[in-house]
Amino acid sequence: MACMACVRWVAVLAVVVALVAVPVGCGSVKDDNTVGRDVSALVWEPWTSIQTMLRSDTRTIGRQSPQPRQVFHATIAAVMPTPLTTPYDRLRLAAWNTRVATLLNIHPDPRTSPQRLDQVIQVFSGHRVPPNVTPFAHTYGGHQFGTWAGQLGDGRAVTLGLLHGGQPNSLPNRKNSHDAWTWEVALKGSGKTPFSRRGDGRAVAESSLRELMAGEALTALGVPSSRSLCVITGLPEYDAVWRDEWYDRHPARRTPAVLTRIAPSFLRFGSLQLAAKRQCLNPIRVLCLCARLSCVRVVFMMSSMVNFLCSVVSLVQGFSGVAQLSRHVLDKISAITQHNDDSVTYVKGVLLDDDPLVGQCFGGAGGGLDRCVSAAVAGTLQDDQEVVACLLVTVAERLGALIAGWQASGWTHGVMNTDNLSLLGLTVDMNVFGFLNRYNTSFVSNLIDDQGRYAFGQQPDMGAWAVERLADALSGKRFEADYEHDAGTWMRDDKERWLRPDVGAQASERYWKRYHSCFRARMRLRLGLASQPMAGAAAATSQSSTHTSPGDTIVQGWLAWLAASEADYHMATRALGLGALRVLRAVEQAGVGTGTACETPAGVNLAVVFVEEMALALEHESHTLQPRRDLLVPWLQALFATLQQQQKQKQQQQQQ
Repeated sequence: MACMACVRWVAVLAVVVALVAVPVGCGSVKDDNTVGRDVSALVWEPWTSIQTMLRSDTRTIGRQSPQPRQVFHATIAAVMPTPLTTPYDRLRLAAWNTRVATLLNIHPDPRTSPQRLDQVIQVFSGHRVPPNVTPFAHTYGGHQFGTWAGQLGDGRAVTLGLLHGGQPNSLPNRKNSHDAWTWEVALKGSGKTPFSRRGDGRAVAESSLRELMAGEALTALGVPSSRSLCVITGLPEYDAVWRDEWYDRHPARRTPAVLTRIAPSFLRFGSLQLAAKRQCLNPIRVLCLCARLSCVRVVFMMSSMVNFLCSVVSLVQGFSGVAQLSRHVLDKISAITQHNDDSVTYVKGVLLDDDPLVGQCFGGAGGGLDRCVSAAVAGTLQDDQEVVACLLVTVAERLGALIAGWQASGWTHGVMNTDNLSLLGLTVDMNVFGFLNRYNTSFVSNLIDDQGRYAFGQQPDMGAWAVERLADALSGKRFEADYEHDAGTWMRDDKERWLRPDVGAQASERYWKRYHSCFRARMRLRLGLASQPMAGAAAATSQSSTHTSPGDTIVQGWLAWLAASEADYHMATRALGLGALRVLRAVEQAGVGTGTACETPAGVNLAVVFVEEMALALEHESHTLQPRRDLLVPWLQALFATLQQQQKQKQQQQQQ
């Protein structure tokens, strides 16, 4: 039964196809008693509680469409969503995600009742803000295409609030128990914020629907991602949203939309980067110190002025803000790793629940977290420097696991700027993404990425680059090419509080280690192999796990054939499974032992069958497969030799 491992991959793929193929929100729920709350009954985190977690700017609280401004002392800024001007009765619920609704413990189908539908459109279009909820937008900076771009922030997304979801599992005692099962619910396309700059604050229907489908597809493929609840569309004659879709200077009017997306948090690398930069100058700190020591209280007016400056400076973020934000992010990571993410469904029945890889690579419970995380959450890790160091290493590992999922799934993000990378290890901002057709490491999904900086094959290196830039910010190193008005005025004091450079090197090393471990496991599972090489092979491959090699000869051979043959990445893997099934059936009908089927003659036969399957799969494609049997045949022989050894080892373990 050595070749039966190929069947396992086909079963996994069938599950993925079934999950992705289910129309989101189609049909109606006949049983109106389905478990789930109405939107009016949702429980939201109080604003006062949010302010204890994240430093907030309240200058535009309760206001819509504020003027752009710099925010120096906060991670979030209060702002109200601006509803579409399309008449309310002409707004349309274009898509509804029943899976996410269930995740949030919301009634799975609002169309069962006009009242439910009205509540959904009111709240998730931004027309009505729930009672006692204060919406806000994130402020963050970021490196865009390699250059520090300064303050960016949510220019067209307003977080409605933090929603208490319906998670079935109970948490152990936690220091911040209120932060355990909250989902950040954001309305993308809901109007201008203090960070809109020259943007209109709107989103279009096409990209909103693509982001909703991308979140579901990636989750089904075992890749942790933000999710979307619904898309509500307006009419272009009322809300003129102009977009130059092809960047050819011919903008067209598009259908406006509001996308409701959720994640445990939408904090990004750029959130910490900007918090690290926002510091006060040395002279003000000196005056503050003198005021406390009463050494400048000769003149009362001067004393009052210094005290005023001190009260302002205390709001500036700097290292204290970075430490507070780090504790919050670690608490979020600890919370989400208390249970399995929906992406774990991808490996159900393939990996055991207690397999460490489930947590490390697929968003499973445990998450392979360092002990420092639980210590920081419990409050026993008091040293802020150690907390920030723990945060950096943890974020690096989770990003490595995430990008391994992208690479194994043949998915390209398209715009891996540091303001588009989640601190929690989730896929966010799925705007210009693309799936591979032909296996091409130079594939670029973003039309404006002329240099191919974020090409498919560059993503692992760009992830490492982002970790290095985050480490720079947390260790006191200035950003290169800083053209902001406050360039050169920061990172001048409290140098002893920032991280040592060797912590950044450790984070980079941990990033690559987690990336290679998860990429190898994912690719081996796609090929029907065990997630890890056998004991003898593991030692041989561990030495080659550099940042340029996945460290597995079977995986390397498969990728080499894909590149040389110009085969379709996804169809080739499916054809491999179908070809294995055909050979297995033929062997069984002939009454030959399955062990013989995996030897050299059968390997050659499988190569022929595989090419035939590929030709059928590519029948309607525009290019012709280059079989490259010189690479394919020896690789198939090695693959099935590995399967035989794997089967023998399993039998020996069962006998013991």
